[in-house]
Amino acid sequence: MPSQWRVGTLQYQKETFMPAAPPMLSLYRKKGKPLPRRPVAARFEDFFMGTLETEFERFDNPFPQLRFDNRPPQGYIWPIIEPKKGPPIPPLPPIIQKLMKFCWKCSEPSDNARVNTGVLIGTRGSAMQNSETKKWAYTPKYKQLSEEIVSSTYHPQQRPTPTNLTTTFPNDSKIASDWKVFDQIKRTNAVTFRGDSRDPNEILRAMKGFGPPNSRTDSHYIEWNIFDAFSDYLSRRYGRKLTIDRKKFTELVLAAVPARDEQSLLIDYMMWRKITDKEAIHLGRMVENECLKGYISTSRAIDTSLDFATAGGQRPGWLYVTLVHGGFVVPSGAHLNWGSQEGEIAQWGRIPAARIVGFRHVQQSGRLDGPIFLRSSFLDSEDEAATKIACIMSGWWGPS
Repeated sequence: MPSQWRVGTLQYQKETFMPAAPPMLSLYRKKGKPLPRRPVAARFEDFFMGTLETEFERFDNPFPQLRFDNRPPQGYIWPIIEPKKGPPIPPLPPIIQKLMKFCWKCSEPSDNARVNTGVLIGTRGSAMQNSETKKWAYTPKYKQLSEEIVSSTYHPQQRPTPTNLTTTFPNDSKIASDWKVFDQIKRTNAVTFRGDSRDPNEILRAMKGFGPPNSRTDSHYIEWNIFDAFSDYLSRRYGRKLTIDRKKFTELVLAAVPARDEQSLLIDYMMWRKITDKEAIHLGRMVENECLKGYISTSRAIDTSLDFATAGGQRPGWLYVTLVHGGFVVPSGAHLNWGSQEGEIAQWGRIPAARIVGFRHVQQSGRLDGPIFLRSSFLDSEDEAATKIACIMSGWWGPS
């Protein structure tokens, strides 16, 4: 791979994928007059009304000379853009510290395990079995009976949510036990991207920011995310299929008092939720599948974020710029413990609206269009980081 390659009219360095000295956005702002506002589609004007107009500044292609005609070379690792005024990195959440201190190796009985002495139910605390009893314990009749009991009552534990992305774990236990890997995870403050189908009105005004998956109780998430995960778990562990459809399942979960014939299924669901709650804070399981986890997934890689914004080119969406405080840097490479190729930096807990500092519309093709909106307070405090972000958002033309 060459140390640098040509993108548009500028030479970009391999280490940063950025111009060596990009012009600062403050040079535009210090002119004392707004940037020229060319007419844009009404959908963009809608998001520059009311409170958003006082909080965000609009830039109509501030760096037109930048143009990314294709993705970075294979294996490229996007740099971390750190804010200059980020808070001190906080300690690990208490629950993680506790799990790391007292973690143990999980084990569970095997479905083909056998007791090598003829122990019979009901003999605990009684006299030692005689030789005739022991002989019967090894007969084909006893073996058949024990197998019937085991097969009808024991279902080996399974991961609570399916694997959507391949990564590496120190062990393959069904219930997470590799909490010590947190010692290897870098923490950082960062300016990152997040792709989403929801528009700025919904994210900034209605939702007041990004909430982690395990905080969502809306019917859409239950119907299209939790339904699939729970149905998959029932199938993998018990060999059962849900006998109700998505809408009925959503009504059941949200119902205050379920019908009598639905109570058994609701109990299964509540037990499954208890298991998922215990893994909500596990970073590696979040990388594997973010359903019902406690992290917000963001990325330093704009190309990955655009894929998420458009669901792989299936719909238009939005690219957001987020301030992550004390984020967990997911290792770059699926061969590493808890690693992935997505350039991910995960935020534990919410990202409030005040830390969503920019956004731009994304076409279904993955190309960015329309103005770049950046929060005024972000521009005031982080001119250098804001300029780097604007360069990337200006130059990304999309898939060739």
